[in-house]
Amino acid sequence: MAIFLLNTHIVTFATLGMGIVAIAGLVLWLYALVDILRSEFKIPSNKIIWLLMLMFIPFLGMIFYFVFGQKQKEEEEEEVGA
Repeated sequence: MAIFLLNTHIVTFATLGMGIVAIAGLVLWLYALVDILRSEFKIPSNKIIWLLMLMFIPFLGMIFYFVFGQKQKEEEEEEVGA
C-alpha cells in the first residue's frame, strides 16, 4: 500500500512538472509571436518567414527565432529629446 501511495505522488509531481514546462513554453511562444509582430526586419519578408515557422513548427521555430531571428531585426534608433 505504501509503495502505491509513493508511486501516486511521483506521478503527481511529474504531471505538475510537465504542466509547468508546458506553460513556460506557451509563454515563450507568445513572447516570440508578439516580438515578431512588433519588430521591423532588415529584410521585410523575414517577418513572414518567422511567423510561418512559428505557426507550423512552434517549438523549433521559437528556438530558431531566439537564436537567429534576433540578429535580423532592425536596430531601433533612440529619439533625442529637444
